[in-house]
Amino acid sequence: MRTYRTVAGICLVAGIAISTVPSAYAAPPSGPTNQQQSQVKSSGDSSLAQASGQAEDTPSTVEPTTDRLVVKFKDSTPEDTKSQLLQKTDDVAPSETSKLLKATANQSDVVQMSKKLDATAQDKVVSKLEEDPAVEYAEPDRIVKNAASSYPSTPNDPMYSSNQWNLRTIGASGAWQHATGAGQTIGVVDTGITDHPDLNAKVTGGYDFVSPDYDRDGTSGRDGDPSDPGVLNASENWHGTHVAGIAGASTNNGIGISGVAPDATIEPVRALGIGASGYESDFADAITWASGGAVAGAPANPHPSSVVNFSAAWDGQCSATMKSAVDGAHARNVPVVVAAGNAGVNANDVTPANCLGAIVVGASASTDVMTGYSNWGPMLDVLAPGGTTGADIYSTYNTGNESPAQASYGPLNGTSMSAPHVAGVIALMKQRDPGLDVESIRNTLVSTGAGVNGYSRINAEAAVSAVESVDSGPVVVNGIKELYDAQGGAAKFGTPRNNESGGLVDGGVFQEFSNNYTIYWTPFTGTHSVNFSGAIGAKFRDGGYENTYGYPTSEEVSADGYAYQWFRTASGRSNLMMWTPPDGAHTIIETGAIGGAWIENGRESGWGKPTTDEFQGSDGKIHQKFSNGVEVTWTADEGIRVLS
Repeated sequence: MRTYRTVAGICLVAGIAISTVPSAYAAPPSGPTNQQQSQVKSSGDSSLAQASGQAEDTPSTVEPTTDRLVVKFKDSTPEDTKSQLLQKTDDVAPSETSKLLKATANQSDVVQMSKKLDATAQDKVVSKLEEDPAVEYAEPDRIVKNAASSYPSTPNDPMYSSNQWNLRTIGASGAWQHATGAGQTIGVVDTGITDHPDLNAKVTGGYDFVSPDYDRDGTSGRDGDPSDPGVLNASENWHGTHVAGIAGASTNNGIGISGVAPDATIEPVRALGIGASGYESDFADAITWASGGAVAGAPANPHPSSVVNFSAAWDGQCSATMKSAVDGAHARNVPVVVAAGNAGVNANDVTPANCLGAIVVGASASTDVMTGYSNWGPMLDVLAPGGTTGADIYSTYNTGNESPAQASYGPLNGTSMSAPHVAGVIALMKQRDPGLDVESIRNTLVSTGAGVNGYSRINAEAAVSAVESVDSGPVVVNGIKELYDAQGGAAKFGTPRNNESGGLVDGGVFQEFSNNYTIYWTPFTGTHSVNFSGAIGAKFRDGGYENTYGYPTSEEVSADGYAYQWFRTASGRSNLMMWTPPDGAHTIIETGAIGGAWIENGRESGWGKPTTDEFQGSDGKIHQKFSNGVEVTWTADEGIRVLS
């Protein structure tokens, strides 16, 4: 059972938050659920953590000192009153250079002190502040080091499909027969994200909440770029990229790995900086923003997440700041999935696993037992594959050390890897029924799971099948949605005929629409559409689609009585299709010899528009004709010859 100290500290905060929860949603739990309680014999019984292989870890720690406080003043407290109250801290931390740094998402104030305070000084200054009736509470803004909960293991090793035992264990492919995550967004609060061909089509928006002390991206503090510049810690580098791939890497695209939610969108929210470290208030704001809450100084999130993943853990009670973020997401009906941690201890004493309302995930091994490193106890909701050294979780990665280099795939293990399995399954469930509340999701995950060492190890197929489908038809997501919206949406393209699909040559992704448009995406062309009702679309179709011409690199353009559109293959061949009323649609291979000469001679203002494709004449030469009376031949021996 939980210790009385932990129960009292957390229940008080939970009681405040519950009153703000809309009645349509279940309130955050005020203690372990009956199912959670039944999963453990006692809080001191670590026999549930059956060792299945132990890896070395850079442990997460909370700095003994901090230079920030979080103070929640009562509503309508004037700013000058706040400043006067801070003077009470003079004998502990001189306030001449202290300042109100920012407001958190729950309208608390982050106070930047003039020096770092040790534990004794923290207690003293908090006590002084809480003596004043204008203060609801005060707490240290803890600095968390190495918060990400994963272990490295030869991250540059090649990845093969046979390594994804984790997806087979949870029955992912069976779940995909019912849902793929289309229309859902997974917020990945982590170290940020790197360029990767197995993720780029899936990523939307994002934000960077890392404070300057732990940032190294070239900007001062918060900004709209969630790219991961590297955390300068080999055990935590590219953590966010790895987590994102587990949750929702592009699937059935002929490269790399499969993700748990193949058609979900990934929203990277950068909160962990150098050493995978940072301030709790930044973590809390990142969770709030990702889940659709307002954060002072940050723009409104245009793509609020359906589920938020935070693969981090550190010692200590759940702070009011973190609890407020979890409660806020819960009230917005957005589950916050967190890692239980990797210390092999009771998760009652680990944050944010002990923030009531979060969905807490421990780690299972390839042998389907609980790993020795996974934290345990009544706070755990479920287990999911986390892997062990030699039987890791393979996902998207990067070859860089101090900064991003080449996209790659690599193995990591830890509860950090377990959590995104659950976030991905939740995305599948919410595609079936977007209105599912957090507690229904929690209960379904637990009740449909397989029994492993006294816990429920998630079963994706069973969990998704248990959700009654509220079918709203195909949806438009990811980069395809951005083009769809930018080009006029249904007014131009019509409604989607199918969900986004992969499996085309060279990793292409496509979606078809009722006005006879198809929108394509590839990592080398970006997102563009083809109008199959037009002559260029018909030429593209009749000539063999992307297998012959590659993918569109522009939209179709109409000008001066003719139309044109560019296409490109993965090998770099550029094809320009041009249509005119008298001659129809024809293709110029701009990277070929004839196409290059056409460009050098003034394009359509020189030789004119093509009246034929390239063809082999009776003389064995390659010919092409143009509207200004020019016919060109080419052979390897003679090169380009102009016949007229």
